[in-house]
Amino acid sequence: MMSKGLTSRQIARLSVLHSILVETPQFRSVYDAAERAMQMSGIAAEPSCLLATGLSGSGKSTIAKALVHGHPAIETEFRRTMPVLMIDVPAAATAKGLATSLLAAMKDNNYARGSVASQTERIYRLIRECEVRLLILDEFQHLIDEDKRKIIQTSADWLKSLINMTKVPVLLLGIHKSQRILDYNEQLRRRFSRIIELHPYDWGIEAHRKDFRGVIKAIASRLPFDQAPDLWNHSAAFALYQASSGLIGHAIHVIRKASEAAILADETVLSPTRLAEAYDQVIVNLLPRGYAAPRNNPFLDEKVLERTPLQPGALSLINDSVDTKHLRPHDVLTTR
Repeated sequence: MMSKGLTSRQIARLSVLHSILVETPQFRSVYDAAERAMQMSGIAAEPSCLLATGLSGSGKSTIAKALVHGHPAIETEFRRTMPVLMIDVPAAATAKGLATSLLAAMKDNNYARGSVASQTERIYRLIRECEVRLLILDEFQHLIDEDKRKIIQTSADWLKSLINMTKVPVLLLGIHKSQRILDYNEQLRRRFSRIIELHPYDWGIEAHRKDFRGVIKAIASRLPFDQAPDLWNHSAAFALYQASSGLIGHAIHVIRKASEAAILADETVLSPTRLAEAYDQVIVNLLPRGYAAPRNNPFLDEKVLERTPLQPGALSLINDSVDTKHLRPHDVLTTR
């Protein structure tokens, strides 16, 4: 028996859901630094390179995809331009693996063929032809060989040469141990003028708490329901904080999964039950090593359940005033 297809209304609501992103202050600091590096590309004698580190769920890949989305590739019959070139660094990345990934991203028909030297020459040529102004390497920690517990030095040296020859700024994204690669390779380290750490929110810090609730409010106000679900009231926001350990990407993942289920059931409100189900389905597998999920589902707390469905309103357990003026809407939503 064939499953029932999506209705046009469901498709429209899901499209809205998956188009949401709110720029947090941390997002903005990395995004703006990358934009400045692109603007200076071709002007400054040396490219301005940047490393951003953080746990899974801190927003690294969201930043990368927003940069790609903001500077889309343009392909005509005669040429292709790619202002932002992004790859995921393959596991245990060799210089050959890096070169192959870059060539594939630039649509080279023979991306896997040839020696590293010949592949590198093609990369230099294609970067010029495609007018690349920013290179993004996500999962940069893969330059550390976990089996051998050592940095793949030849890959780091190859990247240094790539920067020297192309003069294209590079944005590296990875978990915290990625910085060890730069610390170990002094010549590569000198090419990175700035390192930004993306931290989880800390509920015990008032400024963090307000920012976290502000982000949730900005997201909730754009969800495709008849009324914006009051996810930013203190109890619901704290449940999202507990569920995500303060990692905004994971909080978004829970909201998105819960909203998907509600939309597919043609529900017009988002209930704590949907959030509880989404938490059970996804959060345990999302949290990084060393972060334990709450023993009890935080969305089954009585203070959250008493607001079923989550309708707008005030719950003044703490100051419920949430400022979203410093947050800016964007048009892509991802979770890493």
